[in-house]
Amino acid sequence: MTHDQQPQSSQDGASNVIDSIRNALDSTHDVEQVLILSARLAAFGIDQPYRDWPSSISGELARDLPSQLRARCLRVVQDLNQIESQSSDSPRESSPAATLEHAQDLHCLHVIDRRHGALLAAAYPAFEGLSHLCSHVLLDDDAAAGLEDASVRRRCDLMDPDCVLPVMRHPLGDSARLAVAMDNASRPAIPVVEVTPLPVFEGELVFDGGRPSQRMIRRFAERCGLIRCLDGSECDVRAVLEEDWRISIEFNGPDAWCRRIDRVRLGSRTTLPDDERRDFWSTSLQTLGLDAQTRLVGQPILVALTNGERFSL
Repeated sequence: MTHDQQPQSSQDGASNVIDSIRNALDSTHDVEQVLILSARLAAFGIDQPYRDWPSSISGELARDLPSQLRARCLRVVQDLNQIESQSSDSPRESSPAATLEHAQDLHCLHVIDRRHGALLAAAYPAFEGLSHLCSHVLLDDDAAAGLEDASVRRRCDLMDPDCVLPVMRHPLGDSARLAVAMDNASRPAIPVVEVTPLPVFEGELVFDGGRPSQRMIRRFAERCGLIRCLDGSECDVRAVLEEDWRISIEFNGPDAWCRRIDRVRLGSRTTLPDDERRDFWSTSLQTLGLDAQTRLVGQPILVALTNGERFSL
């Protein structure tokens, strides 16, 4: 956070917000507000008020709710579009922070309703459109500061994360976006380094009854060599194709080096480490069709380290 807050425990912070929501819920008879406030309580783990609302209103009111909520989403969308079209120096009828708070309420209602029977499903396209628009809102510094204050006041950090719009969790103004862009621009690009190859017999790729042939297996064994990092450390690596289409990538290096391995992929297919030592990664192509198996076997193996270095095998 960019501003100081009064010391307060998480439990006290949540209790204060929950009490405030309960008081507002007890004092309103507006059905839409009942839904929104009940959903906010559910985001703090208090589900019963949201479970109870269908039994507290008439069927006629319930039928009108989706159209009313769609209209509410449209009003917020119009406000956001108006804010986006105005310059930061021109007067605004509504503040971006207040408008995004309304969007946050509707996003929270959407998430909670999906978990409790999807009674408002007819309004989901409007909810989804609003949430998508919020993910592309550009805030100036004043709007970001106002939204950060709103996030702290609402204790969004204590809510179910799925119920919080990303822009509420991390409001970035012009200055913050510029700082991030400058930081990224100042980082040198780290190239993908080809692993030093070792000569292996090159055999023809053929299949044997739906299984990889011995020639294909030998050809795949070309995927071996020596990884040399920028700090001078080295590690042997080799890839193995089994007859049951199991693929393994084995690293023969110190434990500390192997634990630097962040990701290993065969083309677009992710492999997983067998244990915490991270020296043996594997995946299986057995359940894939012949075309996918053929295509993936011919794809490069990419190894990414935690320091950003990448290698192609």
